[in-house]
Amino acid sequence: MEKSLLRALHDRRVQIRSRWKTLLDIERIHTPLADPATLVFLFDQTLDEILAALAEATDSSAQPKPECHCDCNPMRDYFTALEQALMEALILAQTKQHTLSQAARTAAVDELRTTLRRIAQREIAVYDTLCQQKPRRPARP
Repeated sequence: MEKSLLRALHDRRVQIRSRWKTLLDIERIHTPLADPATLVFLFDQTLDEILAALAEATDSSAQPKPECHCDCNPMRDYFTALEQALMEALILAQTKQHTLSQAARTAAVDELRTTLRRIAQREIAVYDTLCQQKPRRPARP
């Protein structure tokens, strides 16, 4: 990702957190762990990991939207809301940088989506392996 865009995401961190929290607040809370008041404590660690991974990103191959096999997995909504908040911030940052080529804009979106989904899939899978509350849904083919 272009250093200027990555810097812009760092600079928009407060707005990203605020939007992320707002998006989580509108989701239906299906377990106590899915409560935004609980999840907010993970925000900084997750943002740090994603922004650090973006700084080193080399693989931008498309990642599917993460699947979760547990109906009560709070990480599903957590990462969906984060993806939307980060994409909004990235697009706003891109509109301020008129010299970026279309290819650079597209690459940044791809890198962000790929990086976030790779991390999300790992975290969702960890929760799925620990959850014993609900039967697992069969994975989509």
